Amino acid sequence: MAVLLPDTVGELVGNSDNCPACISVHRWDVLTYNARMGEIFPWMGYGLNVMEWALTWPEARTQLIDWEKEWALPMIAQLRLHAEQYPEDDRLREVIGTVRADSAARQL
Repeated sequence: MAVLLPDTVGELVGNSDNCPACISVHRWDVLTYNARMGEIFPWMGYGLNVMEWALTWPEARTQLIDWEKEWALPMIAQLRLHAEQYPEDDRLREVIGTVRADSAARQL
């Protein structure tokens, strides 16, 4: 199911020059982000899901300080919670499947 943002919300994020900003849904698909966020996280330009990038991409493991403890474990806990809250969400199951397919993430 595609999520549409009101133009005003997209403009608000896009015009926020001083700090990085993005909007994502409960599946962690990024709907919009500003230029500053794209500078810090250039992978957003590829249209990637936040969880998929953070938990499966090797570059995330070097960019995110204390990746396993501070990022991976809390994010996996969020995935588990959302899997329970949204059991019929096919896209969320797809994200979880991608994460589970990664050996490092699966071990956690």
